[in-house]
Amino acid sequence: MRLQDGVTANLARIRQNMEKTVQTQKRMGRSVQAIGRGFTSIGTTFLPVATALAGAGTLATKSFMDFDYTMTQAGMKAGATAQEMQQMRDVASKIGADFPISAQQAAEAMDRLAAGGFNAREAIGSLPAIVTASVASGEELTTTSDVITSALNIWDLKQGDIAKNARKVADTIQMAANVSKMGMQDFGIAMSYAGAPAAALGVNINNLAVAMAVMSNKGLDASTIGTSMRSIFSRLASPPKQTEAALAQLGVRVTDSKGKFLGLQNVIGQMRTAMQGMSNTQQVAIAKAIAGQEAYTGLLDLIKTSPAEYQKLQDAINGSAGSSAKAFAQMKNTLKGSLDALQGNVESLGISFGAILAPTIQQVAQGISSVVSWLNSLSPAQKAMIADIAKGIIAFTAFNLAMGKAFKIGGSMIMLYSDIQKAAMGGKIANKALQYSVRGVVKGLPILKS
Repeated sequence: MRLQDGVTANLARIRQNMEKTVQTQKRMGRSVQAIGRGFTSIGTTFLPVATALAGAGTLATKSFMDFDYTMTQAGMKAGATAQEMQQMRDVASKIGADFPISAQQAAEAMDRLAAGGFNAREAIGSLPAIVTASVASGEELTTTSDVITSALNIWDLKQGDIAKNARKVADTIQMAANVSKMGMQDFGIAMSYAGAPAAALGVNINNLAVAMAVMSNKGLDASTIGTSMRSIFSRLASPPKQTEAALAQLGVRVTDSKGKFLGLQNVIGQMRTAMQGMSNTQQVAIAKAIAGQEAYTGLLDLIKTSPAEYQKLQDAINGSAGSSAKAFAQMKNTLKGSLDALQGNVESLGISFGAILAPTIQQVAQGISSVVSWLNSLSPAQKAMIADIAKGIIAFTAFNLAMGKAFKIGGSMIMLYSDIQKAAMGGKIANKALQYSVRGVVKGLPILKS
């Protein structure tokens, strides 16, 4: 007898078919997941790039918008032509890139110069020296701008080569700060009192700076220095009887034969010589008679300073050319200076891109304004129809997003089912925890295998 096995071959074919079914289900699951990813992949892929571009564009546009607004104001105040306006923009932008300040700060400084009565040529010419002095002294740009522009106005240095004159003033103030206790702001306060009387007598900014430096080193504050110098100049120019008598007693001449002021250092030198040998009380009485009750201390400080010390200060300030640029180079090489310069370069780059984007943005803004105006002119029925279309677009967008999620979940479920089926037949799958769990259940309930 021969036994005929009619089952094994059929079971093998069934097993092969079931394995093919599992593989087919896996492929179908992956395909369904791919469909889900297809609904969202384009937006997801381009989102980082779009976000970066949008952010960069926004920053560039914002930087340019603020810069453009400030420069437009400055140009209007300066009475600039279209060509001069562009020159002002170029200079402010270049200063922002080359100096450790932002282009916006340079624009604000130029606006301040224009507000102070500077025309476009004067603002363009003086700004580099002002920025250099600001960095060199560590003072705020606005403070530096006010002090230097005031000096240029007081001594009528806006004529001719204003760039050269601005550098000269900046160097004088910088050196005065180096040889005394005065800073930029202190110099400005003292000059606000004494500058105009000094200029009226023909005393230049260098000679005034020397006198103020002497008083500062003797301990006087800026406002006291200024008021003292103003009183001294005023009483020397138009001496009251008490002052005239004191000068005559000393034998001091204030003017030459033509009535021109002999100069502050000359007059102080005469007083110093004439008062030698006097007692302290006599010197105080003479100084009060000449300068007045409030200013005699400052005058005594000048008189009691030795000729050698006075001349040393005078030589330092007279030889101050280039001191601001030298101090600027030192400050720029510090870590803070480097970081400020980097920030200025980045902002200038943003402004450059903003200038390129500006025409397009203006066109878009004008187009949107036109659309808004058109929408406002529509009837209520037409507006309702547009609203329905908008709702349809929103619904379509939501449908696509929802379908993307649904297909992704559905594909995952199909692949999970195929893994369970394979594990139930004794196959191996990547998820070992699932594999052993399914095998355990099938072993306990053999009917599940079929």
